[in-house]
Amino acid sequence: NMDDSPNTDFTNCPTSHSDGQKVSYVKCMTWQLGHDGLNAGKWGTVENSFVRTVDDAIKPWDSHGIYRDINIWQLTLGWPINLGWWAWNQPDVDTVIDSIHVIHNHNWVTSPQWPETQSGQCVIGGVYGSGSVKERYKLSNIFVETAASCAVGLQISKDAYSRHPTPEGCVGSMVDMEIDG
Repeated sequence: NMDDSPNTDFTNCPTSHSDGQKVSYVKCMTWQLGHDGLNAGKWGTVENSFVRTVDDAIKPWDSHGIYRDINIWQLTLGWPINLGWWAWNQPDVDTVIDSIHVIHNHNWVTSPQWPETQSGQCVIGGVYGSGSVKERYKLSNIFVETAASCAVGLQISKDAYSRHPTPEGCVGSMVDMEIDG
């Protein structure tokens, strides 16, 4: 819910890829700081697309997502692939990210001070602050054509932006993550 209250009615949520969102053959281009790229939500698919953003290009933050065959032109803020902080306290599992081509990565210019470490300059990054466990994500065939300060920079923090810890204030972890190429 937009007011941060828990959603107790999940009858309108997708339950498989057959009723999940599909984003295909899209060109997403932004020019202003803070304008993000694509996130298709739970059971969503983003494929065969081009993303040029001044913040996070693709945001696989939900269970069972598929992100494949995407070309990214990353400008001066955010991560090309943001494994961020969104899943609240729902399961965050089994997302596949495959065949991503980062044809330009410029995020090293403005991101060294945020987050507090240099992970803001990485190709794959995120500050995870959800109460759920992010697990069984599979990333493969990630190609980067320009210089990058680092490949992967992931953090877990109870102070993450837009965090949603458990009622006890706990933050989940990342387990069984596979990054191959």
